[in-house]
Amino acid sequence: MLNSRVQYLLLVGGFGDSQYLQKVLGDQLKTHGIYIVTTEEPSKKAAAEGAMIWYIKQSVMARIARTTIGVRVNRLYNPRDPEHVRRHKLVWSDLDGVWKLNGGFNAFVSKGTRMQSNFTHIKKFHRIYGSLQDTLGSYSCPLSIWEGEATPAWVRDLEDKDLPQLRSLCTLKADLSGLKGSFKRKVGPGGEYYRVDFRVAVRFGGTQLQARLQWDEGGVLREGPVTIIPNAII
Repeated sequence: MLNSRVQYLLLVGGFGDSQYLQKVLGDQLKTHGIYIVTTEEPSKKAAAEGAMIWYIKQSVMARIARTTIGVRVNRLYNPRDPEHVRRHKLVWSDLDGVWKLNGGFNAFVSKGTRMQSNFTHIKKFHRIYGSLQDTLGSYSCPLSIWEGEATPAWVRDLEDKDLPQLRSLCTLKADLSGLKGSFKRKVGPGGEYYRVDFRVAVRFGGTQLQARLQWDEGGVLREGPVTIIPNAII
């Protein structure tokens, strides 16, 4: 061990959860190429945490993203768009009456992007409910890797199956119960419904993937935690 090169320092226990300790050690050790590993949530198993840090380290060289990272999205259906027409069998409508298509892709970080240490991408989301009695519950957002060269507009084929270049990286999970006061009453073709808007801010620039839930309530910006659940195989 004496002549071995240390790459990671694992902090465990109550003292290891101290953000001050993590920051001080991180600032001191990063100049030596040593990265801090923490186990902040129960869902973060040591093997998965190590795999995540390994992937981030391999994906970023001199803070240049070597792959594209993003999320699947629904696109508003446009009957004048030839690609949308090709996918017309996949069109669906929610309580708001808006026609949508599955299989779109929104890049959080595109391949070749130069990232500073505080590089953060903020993505807007919304949920629709039939009544105020509906439970907000938890929200899960799978984060994916696109292994192709150019950033795609679509990551699912005409049979609504994932394209082979798409791989899963992790899942962002948040509790939306705190957004109960942010419901907005709407009226659609099928009647009354309620919509809640929020954002997920994902920070890529450091050695750890971090995320926060954000929403507006009475003109005030609120924030909440987001749990990052890495995949067992990356």
